[in-house]
Amino acid sequence: MYTTLTAIDILFAAVFLLYGVWYLVKPPKFKGSNALNTVYTRKNEAAWRYGHKVGGLLFLGSGLLLALLCVLKRLLIGPECSAFIRYGYTALELIFVIGSILITNACVKKKFGFQD
Repeated sequence: MYTTLTAIDILFAAVFLLYGVWYLVKPPKFKGSNALNTVYTRKNEAAWRYGHKVGGLLFLGSGLLLALLCVLKRLLIGPECSAFIRYGYTALELIFVIGSILITNACVKKKFGFQD
């Protein structure tokens, strides 16, 4: 069971890394699917490109950090991982997802001076 949980953690980090690279190298088309569709990134194409650049960097950093934490968790704690640590790690993953989207939205709003 522990190996499965570690594999899921690594897979989650890999998805973050892949989306980060994808958004930086070739962002999705304007208002396309599989994109950071936030209120401010949909305002114009320049905001869209900038939002995916910022989001790509955040996803890339989050993926690297999650991968590092997963390896450290495996090396330092091992198979005796308590439920508290497991749920804490899952909450951290969720915080990274939501936080990346919120930070991207705030950066686009600040750079382009959008008003609410």
